[in-house]
Amino acid sequence: MKLLLVEDTIDIGESIQLYMEACGFEVMRTLTVGHAEKLLGTTKFDCAIVDWMLPDKSGIELCHIIREIDPSLPIILETAKFQIEDKIDWFEAGADDYLVKPYDLKELELRVRKLIELKAKIQNSPSVD
Repeated sequence: MKLLLVEDTIDIGESIQLYMEACGFEVMRTLTVGHAEKLLGTTKFDCAIVDWMLPDKSGIELCHIIREIDPSLPIILETAKFQIEDKIDWFEAGADDYLVKPYDLKELELRVRKLIELKAKIQNSPSVD
């Protein structure tokens, strides 16, 4: 399973990448929305993990971009923000889930697996006419 990780804090990004790779995921990590957009144009991902605050645009803006490129890609937004207004913004932008920093990497892994599993169930279910 392939993950897109967009996290500009080097030590956090490295920790997430190493942990998720140890759990069997292939992780492509980038620091910017611009580079993430290029990766989304060339690579099929199973889930995206997106930081709220990025150097070139916000994670919210990246959620909108992802929804245009791949509407079914599960997105987990990670942030230090936790106000209800922020949560509303995330979900309206297309995020499927979020984690407030700091969080346990095991919880991230579980949420990623559940979102990927849910996407597979939806894609494999018979359509109702």
